[in-house]
Amino acid sequence: MSGTPEAATRRPLPAGPLVILGITGGIASGKSTVARLFAVLGAALVDADAIAREIVGPGQPALQAIRQRFGPAVLGPDGSLNRAALAERVFASEADRRALNAITHPIIVATIKERLARERELANQTVRPGGVRRVAVAEIPLLIEESLQSLVDQVVVMSVKPSTQVARLMDGKGLTEDQAWARVRAQLPLDQKLPFADWIIDGEASLPATERRVREIWRALTAASPMKGPPGEAR
Repeated sequence: MSGTPEAATRRPLPAGPLVILGITGGIASGKSTVARLFAVLGAALVDADAIAREIVGPGQPALQAIRQRFGPAVLGPDGSLNRAALAERVFASEADRRALNAITHPIIVATIKERLARERELANQTVRPGGVRRVAVAEIPLLIEESLQSLVDQVVVMSVKPSTQVARLMDGKGLTEDQAWARVRAQLPLDQKLPFADWIIDGEASLPATERRVREIWRALTAASPMKGPPGEAR
């Protein structure tokens, strides 16, 4: 997206051996691509969407609660969750969407906290004077909507046009235009997320440009020794 704004302010990095970077943005904005690029550089990855899939697996309490609330129509013949059927329900009804969130979000958040605590413990166990700070990336689509900023040290917001999100959903997931717009409009608009950004990444940029931006952020996160505290940053 030409003219993507830069974050106006940036929170200071923690003095400890681990920095937690939250990645958020709308659906089909490029979050997963950026998270993978950070993982290639060495970041530990905590993926809220992956956790959301884990907790509705066979035998999980969340799956039983979903069945009780939404009925067998959202399950497949083998009793597993029919994600497409459930999505059709919740993106057509605000009440259903809130009901699903009430079931899944507390479990997802608790699991994110547990895995980030594990990464912090590992960083504390392996820290050494002059060493490079470890980075954990938490990809959390609803980071801002759910007021979870306290879980992370800095926030990346993906900047992308709604029309691009719709086109990607239609092309990549086979959704109709109406279905795609329903998913985009169900989320917080970009202009309400940007004030929370420490970093902004253009979700419409080429892959090489995105890789350069990720490396720029990575250098800023890892520049200082964890035993000496964060580097001074030009504002």
